[in-house]
Amino acid sequence: MASNSFGYAAVKKEGYAIETGGTVMGDTPEGKVKRRVKEMLRTFDVYYCTPVMGGYGSSGVPDILVCAFGKFLAIECKAGNNTTTALQDSHLAHIRDAHGTGLIINEHNMDVLAVTLAAWKGEYERDNA
Repeated sequence: MASNSFGYAAVKKEGYAIETGGTVMGDTPEGKVKRRVKEMLRTFDVYYCTPVMGGYGSSGVPDILVCAFGKFLAIECKAGNNTTTALQDSHLAHIRDAHGTGLIINEHNMDVLAVTLAAWKGEYERDNA
């Protein structure tokens, strides 16, 4: 691998860094963040889903819901300096109150997700050896 796309050397050393590939035509900045997050989740081989908001959906639900190594993770993806709405903050707070993890990920802090998943994987492997 030529470069560490998450900017975190220890994660790359463990083989968890991935290449992001080319740009998709019409991809929004937030869409690019979501794509990179999903690529990372696939690299760690964890379950995730992306809730689709529709007529019966609940506004403010995080972009990506994850079950990884026995833990629940909700990810709200943002691009640049965009911030979460009050409703998104409320959902993330409820998830944290229920002992889940809620992260706000943008193109500048992808390493937070990589480090979190690597730590959880290490704990899971130690506890289940």
